[in-house]
Amino acid sequence: VEVGRELMGALQGRVVTLSAEDPSRFNAQDVLGLLHAFGRMPVAVSPDLGESLQRQAMRSVARYPASAMPKLLRAVASLGAAPNWELLEKLQEAAAKAAHLFTAEEVLGMMETVATLGPTPLPSFVDAMQLRAVQACRDLAPGDILRLMSALAEMGEVPNGALVGAMEGRVVDSIERFGEGELSRLMAALEKMQVVTSPAFNAAVRPPQPPPHNPHA
Repeated sequence: VEVGRELMGALQGRVVTLSAEDPSRFNAQDVLGLLHAFGRMPVAVSPDLGESLQRQAMRSVARYPASAMPKLLRAVASLGAAPNWELLEKLQEAAAKAAHLFTAEEVLGMMETVATLGPTPLPSFVDAMQLRAVQACRDLAPGDILRLMSALAEMGEVPNGALVGAMEGRVVDSIERFGEGELSRLMAALEKMQVVTSPAFNAAVRPPQPPPHNPHA
């Protein structure tokens, strides 16, 4: 184990040195691969390596396709290093521009990871992700809707009217697929954001209870 730790430390130091010698040495795919590899290793990432890889990623943001952006963001989170706020801002800006290309799962991945890492989300990012979520709402399973609303709540954001309407319609259409726990957590997230839902939605998720049986009636 000790030899493995020494090797990982040497590898980390070598990557930092190579990056410092030639900032263009690693291409966008190399950087993504290194982030994934070091993030999965059972050895803590040094502050120098964390910052070096994130600086490399920042130079490559414009070259990542939309499908790679959630992977890059998750890889940054997996490092366990202090996040580079400038990188996170650039990623949000790039994601906002490419949001129309995201699948429903990629939207969820972006929003959940931004919520986990904790930067103040850019308004343009939040607006673009919500718009894409509305467009892809029919692809969202019950658990996905819960994830979406929970991510917004975690970011301190509120769903816009279009997303609330789309969410309500999707929930009502698939109400039989929701577990009781999922509905409870969804309602808790909506209440946390102080979202006012429609009477039709409320009736679907909280059907009226029959009056208690009166044996003397």
